Amino acid sequence: MIDPTLRLIDKIPAMEYNYFKNSVGDVMLKATMMENKTQVKAAAERIYGTLPERPVHLSCESKSFDPSFAAGKATFCKANLILDLGDKEIYLPFISVIPKAKNPLPAIIYLSYEREIPNRFLPAEEIIDRGYAIFSLFIDDVTKNSPDFKSGIARHIAQTRRKKLASGKIGLWAWAAMRLAEYVCDLEFIDKDKIIIAGHGILARSALLASGNSEKCRYVIANCITEAPTPFSKNCRKSGLTVRDYSYLYSPAFADEPDIDEFEALIKISSDEHLLLGFSEESNCVPSYNYLEKLRRGGEISPNFAPENMQNEIPTATQCINDGDFSYHVRCGSDYFSREDWNIYLDFIDENT
Repeated sequence: MIDPTLRLIDKIPAMEYNYFKNSVGDVMLKATMMENKTQVKAAAERIYGTLPERPVHLSCESKSFDPSFAAGKATFCKANLILDLGDKEIYLPFISVIPKAKNPLPAIIYLSYEREIPNRFLPAEEIIDRGYAIFSLFIDDVTKNSPDFKSGIARHIAQTRRKKLASGKIGLWAWAAMRLAEYVCDLEFIDKDKIIIAGHGILARSALLASGNSEKCRYVIANCITEAPTPFSKNCRKSGLTVRDYSYLYSPAFADEPDIDEFEALIKISSDEHLLLGFSEESNCVPSYNYLEKLRRGGEISPNFAPENMQNEIPTATQCINDGDFSYHVRCGSDYFSREDWNIYLDFIDENT
């Protein structure tokens, strides 16, 4: 059980922080101190649940093979990742696009809302033109974004939801990304120092969680993270979107943990990796760079969200800040994983090589 140290903050500079207000106008200003990675992981477990056990063995089988993808610039392959769980084997489909370029290649593990590639969030040809291999994982093959835990491979790996620390969907998608990263890291043509896990929207959470629990990931891309639901318990007024509205995404324990800040845990759990964050000016959650930088470096601050009645305090687009192992940008337009976003992220990775 986590015993968070809470600090109430009465005044926060308006230019640096946005406030998340409840229906009666009170400012919710709870800050959780997470002093080390062990404590951060413990907090993440209360939020997302205990991840399933690592498979005994990983292997792969190719299902189809096309060496003429993108006018012959890359090899397109549909394959199954074979996960040996000890008492049974399960199959996790994925798609790879490997550019015909000099080795070793950087690799992107991409959590996708769509089965086929390229798709609206994944401009595959532009990415391979920059020399990046793509390994795309369709989340419905892991489990659908719904309360159903019997879809995909979830029926084999998900714990009963009666357990307080059972994995939610965010955790299951993260677990699958970690397994694919382990397989990719063993490929001889992949640059082990440039393995990237990427996700958009709710899958940005899974990418961050996977990066913090994987020894293979060196970069994590979290694009347009969606607004965090408010934990709801008998000690906390219900206000707007709550964890119980989307309880299947989280562990059952999180609904009764109003003092754990999900956003803080997500940022701090990825503190050992190169962190790449992007937002649009129309996002419902646009933390300021100063807030995120302090949070990443271990500062004690309050959560920072941007509800509709505080839109004038959203950081002005267009901003792009690169600071060591941290990339932050806010662009014009709506929530989307655009070519502009991809180019900003890949420019940062190329410049840090």
